[in-house]
Amino acid sequence: MKTYLCEDSVNGLFSAVFRAYAEKNTAARISCLLYEQTAFDSEFIDVKTDADHADRVKAAVARYGGNKALREIGRAMRSCEAEKADVIFAYIKRMLAEKRDISRSFAYAEVMPFVTLSERVQLEVHRFTGFLRFEEQNGLLYARFTPDNDIADLLLGHFSRRLGELPFLIHDARRGKFAAWDGKRAACFFADDPSIRPDAAEKELIGLWKRYFAAADVKSRPHPKQQDGYLPRRYRKNMSEFQ
Repeated sequence: MKTYLCEDSVNGLFSAVFRAYAEKNTAARISCLLYEQTAFDSEFIDVKTDADHADRVKAAVARYGGNKALREIGRAMRSCEAEKADVIFAYIKRMLAEKRDISRSFAYAEVMPFVTLSERVQLEVHRFTGFLRFEEQNGLLYARFTPDNDIADLLLGHFSRRLGELPFLIHDARRGKFAAWDGKRAACFFADDPSIRPDAAEKELIGLWKRYFAAADVKSRPHPKQQDGYLPRRYRKNMSEFQ
């Protein structure tokens, strides 16, 4: 079994798809992991990202699935799932074979795993529009979080509209990735963990928020399962009311 190893990006994936078709080896797998579990019949092929090849696959996907398919593939590639590239490859193969949009054709076995990948990423983006906690220091709003998926820059649109001209920094501590807004422009970059700590006024506000949260909790009517459903425990370590 051949496995094409590609860069963890949409263009990297599309480059691997192009090569699989060019070599008439669409039965192969695609992975964006550097290290794969090997089998006796495994053959690994490194695929360099090629913009021209990626654009040709992008055009084919857009022809049958439209911009909607491209957006969903982009979201699915943000997933933390190890098999994401192969799931997307299977979806693309089915789309190209049917020559139409198959996003709701759940009779095909390739569709549901792909839709699940994309929707899980979208759900986490939606959750963090409410879960993310900002702290202020010297006029800068800073939010540290550790999402399951690579979504820091996907939150920029929501918070830039919500906060207007206030500059902020969203820090994905798991990946060392930052999404920044200076009040007019957005940017993403990778950097070391910054030494940003709340000032005295911010600490006072955090204390008030903690006291409100404690007072609003009805001890005599606990609903831990419901709380875990609305607010998974893995997200709480970066929320001030749980610290």
